[in-house]
Amino acid sequence: MQKNTTNGIFGKRAVTAAILCALVGVLLIFMSNCRDDNSEKSSGVGFEALDPEAYAREIEEKVEELCNKIDGVGSAYAVVTLEGGYRAIYATDSQAGGSASKKQTVTLGSGSGERALLIGYENPKIAGIGIVCSGGDDPLCRENVISVVSSAFDVSTNKIFVTGS
Repeated sequence: MQKNTTNGIFGKRAVTAAILCALVGVLLIFMSNCRDDNSEKSSGVGFEALDPEAYAREIEEKVEELCNKIDGVGSAYAVVTLEGGYRAIYATDSQAGGSASKKQTVTLGSGSGERALLIGYENPKIAGIGIVCSGGDDPLCRENVISVVSSAFDVSTNKIFVTGS
């Protein structure tokens, strides 16, 4: 009789442990789905939310701030023109074989849920910068402004125009 009681208790414990494991498993699955959804939202902005105009305004403010710190230059106003928009950058896998190498985009998932692995965005390229400032008529100040802006923003000097106000 003692043996039946032990089997009954062990059986109940096994069932309870199995139910508890199942609940923990469901909870972990639910938590991983929530974490994935939040990580996509918090890992950066979506491609459609990137605003080239806001980026251009940010660069304009930085150019103006930089120019106003140059000796002989004051009250700078800048306009930045961009070449295109943001460019998505996807992870690639390179395979070298013999005389040719093969690059392939890394994908996640399978079937209809397959998607390329996005690693970031490349800012739009600056097409040109126009700067109007006091002191911009002086050749030395103009040269200083063009050199500083060219170096700071990696823009060719022939894409920067400076004039006096």
